[in-house]
Amino acid sequence: MAAPRPALNGATTSVGFTTKLVTIQSVSPDGKTAVCVDRQNTQVSVPMLVQRSKGVLPAVGETWLVTQDLGSWTFAAIAAQSPAQFQTVAQSSGVYSGGTVPGNPTVGELWVNSALGNIVSVWNGTNWEPLQFGGAAIQPGSLTSEQLSAEANIAASQVNFTASDIGGRTTTISAAAPPDPSFGDLWYDAENGYQLNQWSGTQWTPYQWGTQAIAANSVTTELLAAEAVTAEQMAAGIIYGGIIDGTIVDAATFIGSTFEGTDFILNSVGGYWYTSTPGVGDLVVSITAQAGTDPEGNTTEGGLTIYQGSARLQLHVNTGVSAPAVEMPTGAASEDGAASFYTWVPNRGASAEAIVAYWQGPSSAYDGLAAAIEMHTAAADGSSPASGNFVFGTAIVAYWDAAGLHAPGGWQNMSLSNGWAVSGTGFAQYKLGLNNTVSVRFGGLGPGTTTNGTTIWTPPSGFVPTFTGTMSFPIAVGYSGTAPAYGSTPEVVFRGGSMQCFNIATGTVANIAATFHYPLD
Repeated sequence: MAAPRPALNGATTSVGFTTKLVTIQSVSPDGKTAVCVDRQNTQVSVPMLVQRSKGVLPAVGETWLVTQDLGSWTFAAIAAQSPAQFQTVAQSSGVYSGGTVPGNPTVGELWVNSALGNIVSVWNGTNWEPLQFGGAAIQPGSLTSEQLSAEANIAASQVNFTASDIGGRTTTISAAAPPDPSFGDLWYDAENGYQLNQWSGTQWTPYQWGTQAIAANSVTTELLAAEAVTAEQMAAGIIYGGIIDGTIVDAATFIGSTFEGTDFILNSVGGYWYTSTPGVGDLVVSITAQAGTDPEGNTTEGGLTIYQGSARLQLHVNTGVSAPAVEMPTGAASEDGAASFYTWVPNRGASAEAIVAYWQGPSSAYDGLAAAIEMHTAAADGSSPASGNFVFGTAIVAYWDAAGLHAPGGWQNMSLSNGWAVSGTGFAQYKLGLNNTVSVRFGGLGPGTTTNGTTIWTPPSGFVPTFTGTMSFPIAVGYSGTAPAYGSTPEVVFRGGSMQCFNIATGTVANIAATFHYPLD
């Protein structure tokens, strides 16, 4: 068997081919070594600075023949893929470097202008034409902030991103809302005083400045529009004595427990006004829900009260009759009761509801008697007409209705109903008696409907008892035949403002009779 071939070169143990076709994969950072791969994917390192002649150095991606005829692998010839790989910008006879224009250049020569950031230009026979690097000539990611000049003057047309693309916010100043906003974008609304709004993702919401964003003492009266500060914008406890200096405070709401002026006090109990500085004996007007004392110790009445010495005029709701009232005490030593005027509602909520106005004069401590005028509306159901009474003490001394003025003392005939009528020499009468009572008498009163609860007579105004309960009075019943046995006493009953019959047994009734008195109050 033949011995192995000796190495072709003492620097390597290779006994293979001395020439091979490789493709340049990369070049070392210092540009001195090319890392290549042959057809068998074997890696070969080839020096870049050992060339057959001066010229353009091999580049990544090019295919070359390398040989060992100089001892180590060197580039021998390029295996081009197209004629374009042999084209050059121009035939250059040299490269100039400096800050001044080279003299007597020839076509194709290059000038690196150190005065203009080492810009490279080529002489085209007439002018130095800048050779500017395109995007493909710049390694991606190689331009950092260190390469950008502070005077780069990058224009908006050179920026292909928005503030929101890099985590920022877009700010717009316009009268109309910006279209297609992103979350957090800001908009100064030029139509509404440049109100700043922020997009929440669904709507524009006011972006308001907080307390810490406004410098102390920076908001002056010159910056505030008329009526700009409202009561709702004032926090509790921020206005103190001496802070407001002026004659007018225009607001819809004041919140606090006590407000004091030079001649008034307002608190949660009521309002009090004085002749001058608040003090004992100086109270002239009070408005309170009920009687009590003011902050200075003066006795006060409920409602709106005007004071003048011991006299007063009081507008309030009289709890005795649950109705509005005006009372006018004079404070005289002989006064037993004050003059007053009030209204009240008898039978409130019932079908016979009416309204009464009552004007009462003062009474004396001598006898305690007072004169009064009482004015009634008609009942809601028409059961009693409009009328009026002249009252002295508790007695009605006269009354009036649509028929005119009537004085007590004379008997008046009843207006009967439901078939009841006076027969023969019979009678059915009533009159106003003493001590505010009404006397009733009837005899020979012929029968009508005798069913329990049938109304026989409805007293006119001035004779209707104010008592809303039931008053019963026994009656005598005469029959044309044998009287039937009674289970209950026959009677007439006053209720609901009318006289009604009860317990009149069935049979042949001839007449009924009775005499009685009932009180009006």
